[in-house]
Amino acid sequence: MWRIPGGGPATTLTPALARERVAAQPGGAAMLLALVSALDRAGEPDAPVVVLVGTEVTRIVEWIVAGTLLLPPARALALGFAVNAGDPATAGVPVVGVDPATAAGLTGRGYAVFDLAADAFPATTPTAHALRWVGVFLQDDPRAVVEALDLAAACGLEPDAAAALGLAAVLRREPALTHAPMIAGWLRDGPPALRRAYTGGITDMFTSSVTAWPLPVLESLDDAAADGFVPGRAAAVRLALLRGETGAAALRAEVVTRVPPALPDGEWTAADSTTARRLVLAALNAGPAPLGSEALLRVAGRYGIDVQPSDLADRGRDLVEFWAGNPQAGFDPDLWPCGDRLAAALVDELTRRVKAVPVRRHDIAAGWWRWLLPRIATLEPPLTEAVLAGAVRDGGAEGEDRAALVEHHLTAASRDPDRFLWTAAALWSMTDPSVDELRLLKRLAPAGVVLPATALEGLIGRLVGDAPLTHEDVDVAHLLVDAGLVPRHRRLFQLLADDRVLLAVVRRLTTASDGPLGDGSVMALLHELEELPARLVTLHAPGVAAAIARSAPPRELLAVLRRHPGIVEHYVALLSDLLRKAGDERHAVIAYHLMHNNESRGLRPVLTAPVLRWATRASSRQLHRVGELIAAFGPAWSASWAAYLDHVRSQRRISRLIHPFGNH
Repeated sequence: MWRIPGGGPATTLTPALARERVAAQPGGAAMLLALVSALDRAGEPDAPVVVLVGTEVTRIVEWIVAGTLLLPPARALALGFAVNAGDPATAGVPVVGVDPATAAGLTGRGYAVFDLAADAFPATTPTAHALRWVGVFLQDDPRAVVEALDLAAACGLEPDAAAALGLAAVLRREPALTHAPMIAGWLRDGPPALRRAYTGGITDMFTSSVTAWPLPVLESLDDAAADGFVPGRAAAVRLALLRGETGAAALRAEVVTRVPPALPDGEWTAADSTTARRLVLAALNAGPAPLGSEALLRVAGRYGIDVQPSDLADRGRDLVEFWAGNPQAGFDPDLWPCGDRLAAALVDELTRRVKAVPVRRHDIAAGWWRWLLPRIATLEPPLTEAVLAGAVRDGGAEGEDRAALVEHHLTAASRDPDRFLWTAAALWSMTDPSVDELRLLKRLAPAGVVLPATALEGLIGRLVGDAPLTHEDVDVAHLLVDAGLVPRHRRLFQLLADDRVLLAVVRRLTTASDGPLGDGSVMALLHELEELPARLVTLHAPGVAAAIARSAPPRELLAVLRRHPGIVEHYVALLSDLLRKAGDERHAVIAYHLMHNNESRGLRPVLTAPVLRWATRASSRQLHRVGELIAAFGPAWSASWAAYLDHVRSQRRISRLIHPFGNH
């Protein structure tokens, strides 16, 4: 404090008295703002000399004290000043006090003159520092403001944040939200002596405020409390953080993942635990939306707060019903303090829904099979069926997970026929089994069982429908039927019987053990082949084409081709190769007929060159034999063949002219 001599006893100039003197001066607040701004700039290059003009030394000193009180201590001490210094230009200090006579000649930009008698001062732009401190000094406890300024100067933060810290620590003024994180962090990182002196005030300001501080700020305070930097106030900090988290959870369903660290021994009491539980239960029973209730349960779980379904009343039922209808919400009951009991309530609700409305099992299966599958041993049959069906349907076609799941459950049931049939029906109640899964069914099925319709309807539908057949489907159908696993189905059994006949016909045409078949036997087999289902003949097209291409009566063979167009392409490909050598004349007859028949004219570009090449090289006897066979189709065909032979003879003459010594 300053002591000012006068005519009587010396006066101690305290911050309160300094403010009193400023307030007594007309326009004193504005003058103090200008003076502190000028002092803030004093000493800088090209800064004007601050000149205070007055008839009384006491008043000059009072104003110098008032101005320097509002400067950082180190800066105030660094300023030199002189009173009754004579000419300011030669005083050698940045702040001088002079009488009016001396000041009369001060003009120019080198001086900032404050005339205390005339209430005059320069109109300069206030500095940020002056704006930060002058107003609060005039409005609040001046001693506390000076203390706050001194703390701000020493705390190590940037000026705005430092001022906010000083005012928070000493005057309990709430900082702006932008400065709060730095102040909270300062409790851990600031100078130790200052932290020891001011941590309590800062902590009290944060924890007693009604302001909803950002959670990161409260978390920083909580970290400091856990590390022992806020002794005696750690519980208050933790409860403030919990209050903030419950608000974010209830209103916005926001929950942080930070695990609250343990507080120092003795900082958290049973009474604090009771308060924490009361905070969470109050938020839960205030009627938040289901998402808010779930978020609050996660908050309770993170803080180790005991919450039971009985504490939730209707909120627990609302949460379970919402959860059952919204599997995509992704709730994790392991994060809740009563998660096991709420999970059991969810299973009960899903079971109730499946029983009440069986068609809903598709939706329940789609949304819940992944969560329920690990719990499948505890589920009732209707829900178990939905889970197995959903797992097979969505587990990925032929994926490893699906294959392992199917084999696991079929194997577990393989010693109990009733259980095996129920399991098979459940697994494929929403999708068809793959061929590999049907083979697995055959391998694991207990003796004497007949597979359920749900496991077979896809295969049977494909086999007796109109779509092209596949070897995999036909082969596995033979396996299942031969094993007695398929219930009687007329169309399916007839198809498989026809398949056996077809294979026998092909085998007889191609592997006769007693030598070549006579035309009569071949014709009988071709007639039998002609009557078989076209889908089956098309399935075995390559083998059928190879069998009939060996040698067959033209009329009967062409009838087979007309009845089964699916084998024509395969047969023609073989026929083109057979015509490369002078073999059975019947190949040429069939090729010629296919070239010129109206129903198969599309084959002419394919067969023209092979037939012409064969005919050009054939002997007269062979050409005559072809004519005899073609005559069986009628006079028009004989005439066509005769005209074609004329064309062939011209080709032969041309060939002899080009190749007089024969073709090589």
